[in-house]
Amino acid sequence: MKRTFISIPVPNHVLKIKQMMVSTFENPSDINWVKNTNLHLTLKFLGETKDTSIDKISDILSDIAFEQKQHNLIIKNTGAFPDETQPSVLWLGVEGETNPLFKLKKLINAKLETLGFPQEDQSYTPHVTIGRIKYSNKKPPNPKIFLQSSYDEIALHVNKMQFVSSELSKNGPIYHIISSHSFGSNK
Repeated sequence: MKRTFISIPVPNHVLKIKQMMVSTFENPSDINWVKNTNLHLTLKFLGETKDTSIDKISDILSDIAFEQKQHNLIIKNTGAFPDETQPSVLWLGVEGETNPLFKLKKLINAKLETLGFPQEDQSYTPHVTIGRIKYSNKKPPNPKIFLQSSYDEIALHVNKMQFVSSELSKNGPIYHIISSHSFGSNK
């Protein structure tokens, strides 16, 4: 069994913006920041995945990718889940022509449901998670400056998706790309 998800890689410029956002907190060490190598735009979290399903999922993703057209999005703004008053997830927003992204997500959900991966109930907000807050007895971090911060838009050229495994460790997750699927190509 592997813990897996499907994602779109983000440009390296996101790393600079993440570092800028870290500086918006008085005590940034109170937040679990996503490692630079782990930044991505999630399409679907699969969770525990049987080894026997890995090749089937890769084949399905390859077929889906072959039918996709490359498109452009924009990374801009900040946000938080579940809400801005006591957030647990800090993110950079993804905007622009998101219709192809929503259609891709819907297609992935439909095709993988045949392998036993349920459709997701909650609405999809495209984003790049950059940090997670775990609340304890000490004073929680104040996200106000983070949420009011702005930065130059980052172009996100969507031309492939990746099937990734996530191995949990005491130093945070370690990601391994299982397969990569370029849009408009069956490679």
